[in-house]
Amino acid sequence: MYRIDRRKPVAGLLAGLILFGVSLRGAQDARQPPVSFLRFIPGIEQMAQRRPVTGILLITAFTAAIAGTVVQNKRGYDFYDRYLESVDPIEIVQLRRDAEHCFKTRNWFIAGIFLVCAVHLVDLKIFDKKKGKIKGEIKGSGFGLGLVVTF
Repeated sequence: MYRIDRRKPVAGLLAGLILFGVSLRGAQDARQPPVSFLRFIPGIEQMAQRRPVTGILLITAFTAAIAGTVVQNKRGYDFYDRYLESVDPIEIVQLRRDAEHCFKTRNWFIAGIFLVCAVHLVDLKIFDKKKGKIKGEIKGSGFGLGLVVTF
């Protein structure tokens, strides 16, 4: 049995992913290629399937959501540190509001990360079996976009 150090979550996560990958490779049939972890990053698999527009959109959305999460988390903790050091009551209230606003925005970015991952997984499930097709139409007055799924 492998032990993962709980005091180092990043190292533990990486060790868990590596061990999970090793167990997947050992358990698969020889006819199937091993599962790649790149398949779980939104946009990479779409680019490999020669669907660059979908791939670029998913990579951009995923990267923007992660960047937004990191930036808003940093801003929130900056406001919170200033809130702890402040002695002016009016400034304390304003800094607390600013910190809470940044943390709420960060939480929306985290929800965006999960949404992009969900769209990615649904996209893989539909398009891997050639069951779905996205059709688009652009006219002078606007555009239309539709998803057709066959079962």
